[in-house]
Amino acid sequence: MKHINYFDLGLYKGEEVDMFLSEIDGVYDYTVYGFEAHPAAATNVSQKFADNQNVFIYNKAITDKENAGNNINLYLERSGQGNSIFPTKNNVDRSRYVTTNSISFVDWVIQNVPNYKESYNILRFNIEGAELLLMNDIIDSN
Repeated sequence: MKHINYFDLGLYKGEEVDMFLSEIDGVYDYTVYGFEAHPAAATNVSQKFADNQNVFIYNKAITDKENAGNNINLYLERSGQGNSIFPTKNNVDRSRYVTTNSISFVDWVIQNVPNYKESYNILRFNIEGAELLLMNDIIDSN
């Protein structure tokens, strides 16, 4: 069986990683790469999966190639979840934000996951308005 790479963009509390692991852990060879833009949430999820050597959590926001590698503002939501790199998203407070580092997902995979071409790759994302940036990055990178 081929190796499985599971990419989860927008972790929040890591519930989808939990679901993935409940089906796959101990059955298949896998690696989980999780990305969360909010520093505190990324730390919490990292601690949650600290005992699993196949799970790697990164405090990074997903953006386009033009802004990748730069620190960007993550605007905080008003009522629970849904932070966004876009101050125009209807549920965020433009005056409340944290600064976080950003990446191009495609460039990150190419640079950090040498087996991605030979593996099964699963991508789950809920990145609060940056989905189009992600999809354009994937399409433009072929």
